[in-house]
Amino acid sequence: MSVDKLRQQFRGQLYKYTNVVKGWQYRWFILDPERGILDYFVTDPQQQPNRKQRPRGSVHLASAVICPSDEDSSTFTLNSASGEIFKLQAIDARERQEWVNRLRAVAEMHTLAIAQVSNPPLPPREHHSLGAPPQAPLVHCSLAVLDALRSARDNLQKAEQKNQELACFIDDLPPSGSIHHLDPELLMLKATSQATILCLSQCLTILQQQQIAPQGVPQPRTKKTPIHFIPPQPTDLMDKKSTSSAHSTSNSEPDNISTNKNPEKIQRDDELTDEEVEEDQNAILTDEHSTLLKLASHTKRGTDLTRVTLPTFLMEPKSLLEQLSNFFSCTSLFINIGNSKDAKGRMLAIVKWYLTSFNAGLKMRPGKKPLTPLVGETFVCSWKVLEGTKTHTIHFVAEQVQNQPPVSAFHVECPSKQLKLDGFASFKCIFTGMSVDITVSGGIRLNLDSFGEQYDLGYPTVHARSIISKPCIQLGGKVNIQSSTNEFSAVLNYPKSFFGEKPNQVIAEIKDATHNVIYKIVGDWTTSLKVVNLNEQNNSASPLEVLGLKTLPKRVRPIDKQGQYESRKLWGPVIKSLQEGDINKATNHRLLLVEQQGFQSQNYLPMYFKQTAGDQPMWCFQNCD
Repeated sequence: MSVDKLRQQFRGQLYKYTNVVKGWQYRWFILDPERGILDYFVTDPQQQPNRKQRPRGSVHLASAVICPSDEDSSTFTLNSASGEIFKLQAIDARERQEWVNRLRAVAEMHTLAIAQVSNPPLPPREHHSLGAPPQAPLVHCSLAVLDALRSARDNLQKAEQKNQELACFIDDLPPSGSIHHLDPELLMLKATSQATILCLSQCLTILQQQQIAPQGVPQPRTKKTPIHFIPPQPTDLMDKKSTSSAHSTSNSEPDNISTNKNPEKIQRDDELTDEEVEEDQNAILTDEHSTLLKLASHTKRGTDLTRVTLPTFLMEPKSLLEQLSNFFSCTSLFINIGNSKDAKGRMLAIVKWYLTSFNAGLKMRPGKKPLTPLVGETFVCSWKVLEGTKTHTIHFVAEQVQNQPPVSAFHVECPSKQLKLDGFASFKCIFTGMSVDITVSGGIRLNLDSFGEQYDLGYPTVHARSIISKPCIQLGGKVNIQSSTNEFSAVLNYPKSFFGEKPNQVIAEIKDATHNVIYKIVGDWTTSLKVVNLNEQNNSASPLEVLGLKTLPKRVRPIDKQGQYESRKLWGPVIKSLQEGDINKATNHRLLLVEQQGFQSQNYLPMYFKQTAGDQPMWCFQNCD
């Protein structure tokens, strides 16, 4: 490769392993041979030419060591002179070799250039003491500056040689005669020459020292903690002036989100029936297929995807908090829990509602995932259910109460039926090759106040199968439904479906106090189930059509009347950009919100939920109406 080509800027995408989230992150790298610096960004800076984007990190390549890894044919490491280590991964072996060759060439050029300019050129490679930051190379500048300094050093060395020759010539003159070595004019010439060389040497030293912290090398950003988190608006996302004025306004207000211990009253006035349009569940964008293949090929088995930043185009234009509300959209079965007069009927009603809730709750576009909620984010909605001549209202409240690990808490209540449900969920997504296993930790606690009963429910494991070809969602594992105030219990089994077997099968058994099965429910939880009464002699069965169940639309306040932390208002610019297909704009809005995540999560106290003590803690709703 020619020297001219090596001095040209080189850019591309690589995976970078980070210990912050313990996983591989997709980053955009730019190699600047002139400065000898490798910068990396979250996105390509050329996609936002009007926005001055700072690099997420930088490393100087002088005296750096670049080593291909033995793990596979695409991974390599970069060990800088400061002791910083980058673990990178290319798409394939050919691209890795291209990066390795260019990085080594730039490192060699700058190492030689610095060695010719300064002595010693770089700090020694040694272990740093605890608490002491790693030392940076003494010279950080472009090749053009290094060439100029090297040329000045060469000319100075030639001048020093001529000065020594002049001094030797004067000293070798005879002690007497017309011209002798003590001639005042010759001594003045010798002293002037020596002083000039010393002055030039000091000037060159000053120039070299000015390159220790050049303007071309980005300095680490100090973390600023704003007093109040202001979500970006679509019209002023890039307007620095409006952003600064918003922060100055917030400085005069107390930080309610981090210090308020008293829950605010939930505003439910002016709730309107949602006009949300359901998207085609079978739609798969072919343009994204190649990117999905690339992501899968660069993701190792066992990777925790909850710690990996996924591309924005894989996001569903809906927050996870709002997605949780869909599990209660089969409202008729939920309020029917309070209609049964006997304990056996109430347990059967709970199992029916639970089995059918997942079909409505897991409806989303294939290969998509909801937006990860930010700490302090809330979502509020309700449903109006007509039962005969009576109208019942079901209220739903959800809040992101924790960040590490992420925990979403939710509360559902039907006052007229005296039904109260508290729950929380934390998700861990493990990549297993061509599928994703989603383990849900947490629980659900259902209280029937009119009967003085309390029920505890768990979660099944969610499997996102065939995420590359034709994505589908399956359930697995076992769920127990127990009650300390009801003699009946239930066990729900979601068996694994192997090739050729029917998917989405479930077997639920309701048992009495003597552990005898009195009800058995079998079938497909996405289409239809069959309820078998084993107490009767003929084991009569009744159908439960899941697809035929009516789901009511949510009632949500208009966005202009929502609080600034409610999901639809908080993620409004991202949702709008995703719906319009502007992925770059959605990415910019999303990154800006995620950057604020660290600020808001500090010393955060949940607004509507409080964690109970005990061996099995539960996030319970604080009544503030």
